[in-house]
Amino acid sequence: MRAEDENGDDERTGTVHVDLLSSYLAFAGRAIRARRLLSATIFVCLAAITVGLVSIWPRTYHCEMKLMVQRTDMLPVHGERGEGLRSIAETIARHENLEAVVKQADVVKTWSLKRPPALRLKDSIVSLLYGEMSEADKTAMLVATLESKLSVTATDNTLIIGVDWPDPQMAARLVDTTYLNFLEARHGVEVSTISN
Repeated sequence: MRAEDENGDDERTGTVHVDLLSSYLAFAGRAIRARRLLSATIFVCLAAITVGLVSIWPRTYHCEMKLMVQRTDMLPVHGERGEGLRSIAETIARHENLEAVVKQADVVKTWSLKRPPALRLKDSIVSLLYGEMSEADKTAMLVATLESKLSVTATDNTLIIGVDWPDPQMAARLVDTTYLNFLEARHGVEVSTISN
């Protein structure tokens, strides 16, 4: 009789687990050999389902632009030294500026065309239940989405504008439009500084 400890476990626990595991593997091998057609069918079906889900599942693309700034005393940045780009980052991420970016990049027009199939199906079900979304509601929804997906990081001499978006071309367009709006605003600040 084998010696057992107070929990009823075998002293040769390592050997028993190895024997038990090898017996399970042998059983699985015999079961698969006995039902080769069924095993192959299940494997192919699961692989097809996985490929199908991957092809329709929404993807997210990250686009980023890094801007290096060289400081000069001729055109000082508003605010304290070192705080200029941080205040510019807050200005870029303001709601009004994001509304302008959404309108300039024509996000509302291309939004439904570039949606992944799974999200298009969700949109059609929602429109059947609640009706078609108005342009103003789409714009408000896209501005809120851009607000959560846009990242503006600023250090003393570097500004990084990035966005995570489901369409790669639109991600690049959003970053570019945000950058161009920043340059326009910056140009206006510099011109007003020179004229004063």
